[in-house]
Amino acid sequence: SRGTLLRRTTTGLPIFEPPGEADDLEELDLPKLLLVGSAFYTGLNCCTYPLAVIKTRMQASAVSMGSLEAAGELWRISGIRGFYAGIGPVLLGALPARAGYITALEGTKAFWQARAEAAGVTGPTAAAASNGAAGFGAVLASQTIY
Repeated sequence: SRGTLLRRTTTGLPIFEPPGEADDLEELDLPKLLLVGSAFYTGLNCCTYPLAVIKTRMQASAVSMGSLEAAGELWRISGIRGFYAGIGPVLLGALPARAGYITALEGTKAFWQARAEAAGVTGPTAAAASNGAAGFGAVLASQTIY
């Protein structure tokens, strides 16, 4: 089964359903999926970005320090703004990359599912193979953008 997370509704609101419930690719509401997926990914980037800043500070430091020590030093020097320094370009690059990823993933899952079934592979094995192939293609597509 080729499940999607979002499908069209008459109310205009996305319906979230577990994979396998909506099997028709025509039901996929790609604009909503791109909007919701990109928004969640952006939120995730914003939440985890301070960790990347701390890691980079630790790697660039001339002296060895732990993560709490690096975070404390960053807080003393720059405050909360220091944890988000440079996030603008990251988000500008991540948004189109995420949109490309979602488009490639959802656009090729049905193709790979059909190829797996034509090869005689069915059930969870076919789903795993098609999702894996689609995911690989989606990563390649998003890496060309970002």
